[in-house]
Amino acid sequence: MQPILRFLQLLCENHNPEFQNYLRLQDSNKTNYNLVCETLKFLDAICGSQTGLLGL
Repeated sequence: MQPILRFLQLLCENHNPEFQNYLRLQDSNKTNYNLVCETLKFLDAICGSQTGLLGL
């Protein structure tokens, strides 16, 4: 789990803005998955937040 979260962190540190936008919106696919939002939802669920205050 930690390597995956570290990988996502590195992707979001403004090294490649084009790829960062791709994490949010995949224009070439029929279905888009906002991986940033989905990661926040996942962290909110595993951290046991009762209020959803992780930025959602």
